[in-house]
Amino acid sequence: MTRQPEFVLNRRHFLGSLTAVIAAGAVFTPRRSLAASGCGADKPRKPCFLRDGNLVATSVGCLLFEHCHELQIPLAAIQAPPAEGLRLQTTTVSFHSHSVVLSFQDLTDLSGGKTVIAADSEVGEHEFTIQMPR
Repeated sequence: MTRQPEFVLNRRHFLGSLTAVIAAGAVFTPRRSLAASGCGADKPRKPCFLRDGNLVATSVGCLLFEHCHELQIPLAAIQAPPAEGLRLQTTTVSFHSHSVVLSFQDLTDLSGGKTVIAADSEVGEHEFTIQMPR
């Protein structure tokens, strides 16, 4: 007679346990605020700068992984804002990018020297503080 191991782990039990562990990690992992998370947490905010006809802003925070994205805003869109605003893609980091929407008013504010705060439109994981360099 073949002796059965005392603990048999079937696929359903394994996946159920794995799901419970992942869920517990998501619930009990403290979330930081956008301004105090990710690349903005321990480092000073990187000021916006001009590069290749674009205003470049770096994201301040991220919730899950320590990484940042750059948002490149064409200077032409700041100087003559389109009525429909702009939908831009951030740089790709860790195999993903984000969409950021800037309204006509946001672009007009930038043109007038004001600071605009924008977040990615999917999950709001990355925040950009955008201002023309002085």
